[in-house]
Amino acid sequence: MKPKGKRALVIGFGRSGRAAAAYIRAQGGMVKVVDRADTPELRSSLQNEGLEHRLGGYSETDLRDADLVIVSPGVPWDLPLLESARKQGLPVTSEIDLFFRACPSPIAGITGTNGKTTTTALTAEVLRAGGLRVMRGGNIGEPVLDRVDQLGADDWVVLELSSFQLESIEHPRLRIGTVLNVTPDHLDRHRSMERYAEIK
Repeated sequence: MKPKGKRALVIGFGRSGRAAAAYIRAQGGMVKVVDRADTPELRSSLQNEGLEHRLGGYSETDLRDADLVIVSPGVPWDLPLLESARKQGLPVTSEIDLFFRACPSPIAGITGTNGKTTTTALTAEVLRAGGLRVMRGGNIGEPVLDRVDQLGADDWVVLELSSFQLESIEHPRLRIGTVLNVTPDHLDRHRSMERYAEIK
């Protein structure tokens, strides 16, 4: 998926949405942002960055002229707007999925209900102690897509991956993948324990 010349609709403008918007623009694409929130701080941030935007909710009209849709982790994957996008044949992706597509480095992914953050941090430190250059990120609070141009084939990436991120990854290109544990969590989003375990 080459962003150049494409018009991306970014849904949600938290850290992940910001990273996705920056990446698409850097690759020569165009961005429109929509977000349910509508605060003076958010509006000012979007205006300062020169991003087309609509705040206060989502609408079918947001899909007009879009070539792809990029969804932030906090946005439900079964949102009616996303279902409409899929029916129209629009690619629906995420910041972390775009990273997997673009990353030239081997990736270690760590998931599970508990212990992800500690294990991700320790894994990164072990690799660094072995003399490797390591980028840490993902659900640990550090988006990685806007840093992908800093990576090379000899570097390593260690990602904490939440269920919200995993359900949006179409191309999970992992050199190492670890599931620490799976206990009931986020069932309001995933509907059942079976679905939650499947995503993990």
